[in-house]
Amino acid sequence: MGGRFDSVDGSYSYLYLGDSPAAAVAETLCRNLPVNHSPRLIPRAQIVDRVLSELRTVRPARVVDLTGAGAARINAGVWLTKCDPSGYLHTRRWTAAILAANPDVDGIQYRPRHDENTLSWMLSDSPSVSSHPAVEAVGGLIPLDCADGHYLLGTLLTTHNAALGPI
Repeated sequence: MGGRFDSVDGSYSYLYLGDSPAAAVAETLCRNLPVNHSPRLIPRAQIVDRVLSELRTVRPARVVDLTGAGAARINAGVWLTKCDPSGYLHTRRWTAAILAANPDVDGIQYRPRHDENTLSWMLSDSPSVSSHPAVEAVGGLIPLDCADGHYLLGTLLTTHNAALGPI
């Protein structure tokens, strides 16, 4: 399915980041969870081959800020960052237009759909680039589908009234 800001036509590569593990989990694993079901279960297939890694910026990232009144400044509504997957084609087209109109930016800044207390970014670059030039890895990787990853996820998912589903 992909993310809400992915390229529709492959014209840019994209990297999603969060300001904390909580933001990364909120935006990656919890963004599409229905809010009217309990318990909210994350299928274990969604964490296979996923890792949590720490990155740092190596230069200031230039972003279009969609937090607060940011979406309104570009004549969009809150749907741009808060829609469910049925709206992703629309948000992907808007993102492509934002990037085309602002060729000097690295991406967009927004609040995760289910966590207004954190920040997330989608950084974009040429489709031939495999890692974004504004960031580099600094720490080890925590595979989410191992004991340490399950422990970390248990804590972070509880905040969202969610848990890993059965095997």
